[in-house]
Amino acid sequence: MSGRFEVGEYRGFIFIYGRYQHSKNEIEQTIRSYTGNELVKKVELKIMKVVEKHFVNNEFDEKGVPPSSEGYIFCDEKGNLWKNQYPKASYGQISDSGDWEVTPLIKEGSSLSDWMKKGSPFFGFDISHVYGELTYAKDTNSLTVYGVEYLREIESIINNFGLIVVDDPYLDGNNNICCVFKKILIPDPLKFQI
Repeated sequence: MSGRFEVGEYRGFIFIYGRYQHSKNEIEQTIRSYTGNELVKKVELKIMKVVEKHFVNNEFDEKGVPPSSEGYIFCDEKGNLWKNQYPKASYGQISDSGDWEVTPLIKEGSSLSDWMKKGSPFFGFDISHVYGELTYAKDTNSLTVYGVEYLREIESIINNFGLIVVDDPYLDGNNNICCVFKKILIPDPLKFQI
């Protein structure tokens, strides 16, 4: 693998819905957290195809620095486009969580507000990453009460959709296994009509 994602592969993304106040109306919308500190209305799976890979600059790069981060575009079953670290990458001081998150690629002439008014999901997280984080928290006895519910929902999705969980060893610079992540495979992506 030459990056987080490979063009042509199918990935599962989890959308966690909560309630938000939007202007004078309360709407149901996805939340930008899977750590388990919020009450959740529902958890949904979307299978998406990786359609483009780009090399992009980090948001803090100085002008003229060659692009060195990876950005991706995905397509869902309805033809909506989603982005990951595109058109600029964004990293925190201690987190690479943006590497595992998708947000809609808003069409020209539309706005984020229009997207949210439709109740369309906004933040999605790579199911492999979320599942790995939650199972690690469970194994280290640091899973919150709501995190237990998230994990239960995700395990239910894995079972209901017939997804496959495999170990995904991470190699260091010397090709030694330094840790093992979980990767969730989509056995029959064509049934999702992407």
